[in-house]
Amino acid sequence: MPTPAVNAPVLHNVTIHTPGTKFVQKPKQIDIDFSKIKYEPQAPAAKKVGFFGKIGNKLKAIGTKLTKTKGGKIGLIAAGAGALLIGAAALLSKCTNDKNEQPVQGGAEEGVTPEKPETPVVTEPEDPENPGVTNPDEPENPTTPGGSDPANPNIIPAFPGEKEDGNWKTVLANENFEMLCRDASGATRDIKGKLKVESDFDKNPDAFTITDTSSGEAHVYRYEKTGLDDNGKPIYKCVSMNDRETTTQNQYTLEWENETTPKLIQHENQDNYGIGLKFGKLIQKTAPEETKEEPVKDTKQENEMTEIWINRQPAINQKPKTLDDLKKDVIIACEKKRPLTEAEQEKLAECKDEAQVNEYLKSIGIKLSIAY
Repeated sequence: MPTPAVNAPVLHNVTIHTPGTKFVQKPKQIDIDFSKIKYEPQAPAAKKVGFFGKIGNKLKAIGTKLTKTKGGKIGLIAAGAGALLIGAAALLSKCTNDKNEQPVQGGAEEGVTPEKPETPVVTEPEDPENPGVTNPDEPENPTTPGGSDPANPNIIPAFPGEKEDGNWKTVLANENFEMLCRDASGATRDIKGKLKVESDFDKNPDAFTITDTSSGEAHVYRYEKTGLDDNGKPIYKCVSMNDRETTTQNQYTLEWENETTPKLIQHENQDNYGIGLKFGKLIQKTAPEETKEEPVKDTKQENEMTEIWINRQPAINQKPKTLDDLKKDVIIACEKKRPLTEAEQEKLAECKDEAQVNEYLKSIGIKLSIAY
C-alpha cells in the first residue's frame, strides 16, 4: 500500500447531500486519489463517570501530587483509609435512623415532624361608636351553653352576653335567705320562700328552688334559666311545683335590689303576664325497673276444667257466624258436658266479644276451644 502524502486532507465519515425533496439524487463523483488520503480511527465514546469514579479520579490526582513528595505514598494511603472510615460511619448512622423512625400520624410524611400551627391572635370586638375601644356589651369570656370549663367541670356555664348584677356569694352564704317571685300585675299571689341553688354556676344559677310555706304546707317551686333579655339579664321559668309539671309558660326576669337581694319579676311584655301558675300531672321520675316474676300457672286447676269445642267455620253458602251464634253454640255444647244455669246464661249474654266469653267461661270452670 502506498504511503499517504504529507499534509494530505483528512476526511472523517464524509457524507454528501444534494438538494431535492421528491427523490434522492446520486452523489456526484469526486476525483480523489484515495491512496493519498490519511485516515484516523474514530475515538470511542466516553463513558459517564459515576460517583465512585469521580472519587477515584480525585484520589488519583491527589496521589499524583502526594507521590511527588517523599511521604506521598503514606499520605495517599491515609486519605483512602479516612474516606473508607467516613463512608462506613455515614452508612451505619443512616441504618440506625431508619430503624428508629416511626410514621407520623395525621397524614404527615414519615420521618418529618409536623410543624405546630401558629396560635391565632384573638382580637376583642370594638365599640362601633368609639373605634379602638372594646365593646362593653360583649362578654369577656363567652361560653356555649351546655359546655364546661376544663378547669372547673362542675360549673354550669353562662349564656353568651349574660350579666351578673348582684353578689351571689353574699346570698348563698345565708342559708335562710328567702327569694321573692312576683307578677308585676298584682293579679296573682307572690311566691316567697327559702332559696336553694342546685349546682355551681358561672354567673347566675342554672336552676334553683323556692320553698314557700306561707299556706301552712310546703310548696317547692323549681325554676330553670331559659334565656336572656335585651340587657343580658337572665330569664327563668317555673317548671314544677311539688314535682308536678307546669302547664303555663310564665316568664320571670332576675333583678337585683341594692346589689344584695335577687328577685324574680314578671313584666307586662312577658308570657302569661297576669296569669297565675297552673300545674298538671305528677312528673314520673325514672327508676330502675323491677323484674316481675311471672305467676305460676295452676296446672291442676286447668286440668280439672271442663273443655268444650265449638266449630266456627261457616258452612257452604252461609254467612260467618256472629257473636250471638257463638253464645248459642256454647250453651248447646255445655249441655252435653256441663249444663249452664239460667244465671250463667244471663252472664254469658252480657259478654260483648269473644274474649269476654272466654274469660267468663274460665271463671266458671269451662275451657272453650274453637275450630276456625
